[in-house]
Amino acid sequence: KWSGRCLECGGWGTLQMQTVDQKTADKLISVSPAEVIDLEKLGPPNESQRLKTNLEELDRVLGGGLMAGSLILLGGEPGIGKSTLVAQTADAIGQNGQAVIYASGEESAGQIKVRFDRLGIKAANVKFLSETNAEKIIATIKKLKPSLVIIDSIQTIYLSSVAGEAGSLNQIRGSAVRFLETAQASNVAIILIGHITKDGAIAGPKSL
Repeated sequence: KWSGRCLECGGWGTLQMQTVDQKTADKLISVSPAEVIDLEKLGPPNESQRLKTNLEELDRVLGGGLMAGSLILLGGEPGIGKSTLVAQTADAIGQNGQAVIYASGEESAGQIKVRFDRLGIKAANVKFLSETNAEKIIATIKKLKPSLVIIDSIQTIYLSSVAGEAGSLNQIRGSAVRFLETAQASNVAIILIGHITKDGAIAGPKSL
């Protein structure tokens, strides 16, 4: 509407029209350049850093064992043996004197212990975590600094900072990204278990 009086100072006939250029250079955000790594100066990868599972076929699929700092998705139909496979993997890593965290939102500590006993697994270096909050699991990883972390399953995990229930696309995607960042920052191998539905797709997230 028409106005002849300034709302700030109360003066009359003091208003002036101005044109503001929205593309001024002073509005550009200053960003520091990313660190560049010269690949030629890097030495050959240290294969001794790989964690051997002592399961010949699994080690072959993983390129010789679990690589520290890697994020691995283990998918399959319910009951196909995913939890059994990761239990055997945890046993192999634990027997080498390296710490393992087994985080499960689907099974209790008693159920995990029954499976370990059935498989003849000694859980000396395997720590069980009955938790579905991703932030708490990540905080535990940073505190204990294990060599291997198993998340059973990603469909039960949620982030407090992300909207939606556990198992939703936003939660699965957000949790996976946070675990990937944690794996790289903490140099720990993380295995995510993902269930597959009847139509053969990973439950919820095709983008996982």
